[in-house]
Amino acid sequence: MASKVCTRKEKGTKCVRCLSLADELLKVDDIEEEAREKVGAIRDKCARGAAITEAQVKYLYDLRDEYLK
Repeated sequence: MASKVCTRKEKGTKCVRCLSLADELLKVDDIEEEAREKVGAIRDKCARGAAITEAQVKYLYDLRDEYLK
């Protein structure tokens, strides 16, 4: 499994790995509404190039393990 720590180092760059994972999770039909809102917020933050926390990265990967495997 890929590391649960975001490897994006430069401020203002987009983390395409987290961004694409968030996009995939938003396509899942049976994801809970609260989780969908959190993923959307994380995705928007990534799209702006803002840093996301390690807890947010872990949240994305936990949802991936639950819904995409």
